[in-house]
Amino acid sequence: MSLTHPWSFAIALAMAAMAIAVLHRRGRPVLLTAFGAFCITLAAGGPTLTRHPPIEIDVMIDLSPSTRGALYRHQSTLRHRVEELNGSNPVRWLSFSDHVQKFDIDNANDAIDELPCDQTNFAPPGDAPILMFSDGNFSLSAPSRDAIYPVIDPLLSGVSDSAIERLTADAIGVRATVRASRFASVLWTGTSRTQTTPADGTTMIDGGTAKSAEISAHIDGRDRWPENDSMSTFAAPPVELQQWWVGDGVAPAGWIAL
Repeated sequence: MSLTHPWSFAIALAMAAMAIAVLHRRGRPVLLTAFGAFCITLAAGGPTLTRHPPIEIDVMIDLSPSTRGALYRHQSTLRHRVEELNGSNPVRWLSFSDHVQKFDIDNANDAIDELPCDQTNFAPPGDAPILMFSDGNFSLSAPSRDAIYPVIDPLLSGVSDSAIERLTADAIGVRATVRASRFASVLWTGTSRTQTTPADGTTMIDGGTAKSAEISAHIDGRDRWPENDSMSTFAAPPVELQQWWVGDGVAPAGWIAL
């Protein structure tokens, strides 16, 4: 509510207060007078009540693989959280991973299905305010907006994802670059070692020497992303020395003549 004539309201309010004070000093009843003065004062201010139409909100739900385990990926929890934050505004439900699509929350499983992708792409359609459920693991391809309200999910904070990032096998030996969480170990196949326990964090570990053509490393630990827990490679062929004959005459046996 706003006042069309705020100065008129202030003057009328001051006059009403003075009148009530005078009547009170003379011992006159002031209840009805006060009520009437209030109505006159309010009318003098010209009150205006402005009701804004409801605003449609885009609820955008990140269903890419990096959001596994999030609380909001349960339909009942998601619906309840949106009702808490949004109130009675109409909602357009959208899900996204590498693309945006409509999300039918009424027919969704309680454990909401994942949208597979290699890289998350956040490209909101339209210009409606956005209530966003995501881990924020993406680059913003669209211009930034002021009306984007991210919802923090406690189960996406400080997640642990172990991974084999690189694996090499050559004449020097077998080495792997590992991003490991606590209590994870690396199991080797085709090397002189069977198991290595890496330090917490990203580190390079020694897998010994190659014992077969194919080498593999696997993290023995459970996390939400098993697809990056293993890697295989082929051992480099053994180094062969070549003897080159440069000059006149016949090259000895086993030598390569130029």
